[in-house]
Amino acid sequence: MPRVKVLHVLPDLALGGGPSIVMQHLRHADRDQFDVRVASLGPDATLASCFAEAGAPPMFLDAPSRGHLGGVLEAIDHVSGVDVLHLHTDLARDNFGPAALWCGVPVVYHLHSEWMHLGRRVPPGLPPLRRLRKACVNRCRALIERSTVAHYVAGSHAVADRFRPLVRQPVTVLQPSVAIDAIATARAAGAGEPLRAALGIAPGARVLLSVARIADGKGHAELLEMFEIVAARDPDVVLVMVGDGIGFDWVAEQAALHPAGDRIHLPGARLDVPNFLALADVFVHASTTEAFGLVLLEAMAASLPVVAFGLPAYDDFVVPGKTAELVPVGDVAGLADAVNALLDDPCRAKQLGRCGLTLVCDRHPRDAVARHFESVYTDVVGRKVDGASFALVG
Repeated sequence: MPRVKVLHVLPDLALGGGPSIVMQHLRHADRDQFDVRVASLGPDATLASCFAEAGAPPMFLDAPSRGHLGGVLEAIDHVSGVDVLHLHTDLARDNFGPAALWCGVPVVYHLHSEWMHLGRRVPPGLPPLRRLRKACVNRCRALIERSTVAHYVAGSHAVADRFRPLVRQPVTVLQPSVAIDAIATARAAGAGEPLRAALGIAPGARVLLSVARIADGKGHAELLEMFEIVAARDPDVVLVMVGDGIGFDWVAEQAALHPAGDRIHLPGARLDVPNFLALADVFVHASTTEAFGLVLLEAMAASLPVVAFGLPAYDDFVVPGKTAELVPVGDVAGLADAVNALLDDPCRAKQLGRCGLTLVCDRHPRDAVARHFESVYTDVVGRKVDGASFALVG
């Protein structure tokens, strides 16, 4: 039988949850049954070489105005001949939705977060004709989605619970994969030591690590505030914040003005995250919004104790006080207290790391994403899509 052709459409190839999840699919895909391809709508190509090494050199597509005829025609070009279209971004909805309808290709829509894809509201105060036009366009979008989406994949149970009442099609919760082998290999090989030397971190200094895209909601301001409290108490602790994004320059400016700015390191976006995990003593994540929190699982796979704000998405894998330490969202002092407690009690930190690693090994094997996606694709191929839509407002 011919292989099922799948096209993943991502917003970009920056470091982040969506591209990481697709990468895990590529690395463990059943190549005898599935031909997996990747397209990106953004110019960021940070992970392009990794996708190529995983067997799917990415295509870079322009992202014209939503619903622009040229964008729809380009999307039709890429969807034609595909068996399943897997959309990971709302940016693709207006171009690839009509293309999927035209080509008769079922869509798997990935709900990476609770706030995405809620349907378009008509802004108040518009003149009556413009208001009517926008309401009609929104209705068309909903009808296209109802006719094309065959399955929704949610990033967590919290996301699934948010969307199930709004759709008629199946919503399944993804069980993320973690590259446990690569993380364990880096730690066993002492891959953090060359990084320590390269960053100029003293041999005895303890390292707090954060890995996140630098953007609103990712908690970098809170991290800097937390570190001011921790650094005032411990002159030998440093903070390493791996990541890049639209907020990088602001974070760099704030770090330069920080009372402990000489102990803050901003290496930017890096592909050797397992090496940074091998460098760290405590992983700190101050994000105030997450669909799942894959980076926490990666830290747990490195046997690191994790401290984070308590978000609903973490309910899927965190047992507070056992696999991670959680504090109320926005409680920077509580974040600092939890970090200090772990720095003061290495035995407790190691116990937390061991429990986290056990959970990852038991529940998030490296091929989990591939098996989940491919079971969904097998189900939707050839199945008539008979309706799923978000409630339309406006």
